[in-house]
Amino acid sequence: MTDLEKAMKILSKTQTSMMNSHNQAINRLEVKISQFANSLSERQKEALPSQPFTNPKSSFPIHEA
Repeated sequence: MTDLEKAMKILSKTQTSMMNSHNQAINRLEVKISQFANSLSERQKEALPSQPFTNPKSSFPIHEA
C-alpha cells in the first residue's frame, strides 16, 4: 500500500468518525429543541393573563406643541 493510499484510508476513517459525531450532536439538538418547544407550548397555555393590561402610554393625553 502506498503512502497516498494510507493517507486516504486515514482520511476516510477520520471523516466517517467526524460525521458520526456530528450526527449524534444533531440528534441531541433535535431532541432538546423538541423538548423546549413542548415546554413553551405548555407554558403559554398556563401563563397568559385572563385580562390584558392597558398600555400606560395611552392613558395620558398627548400635548402637541
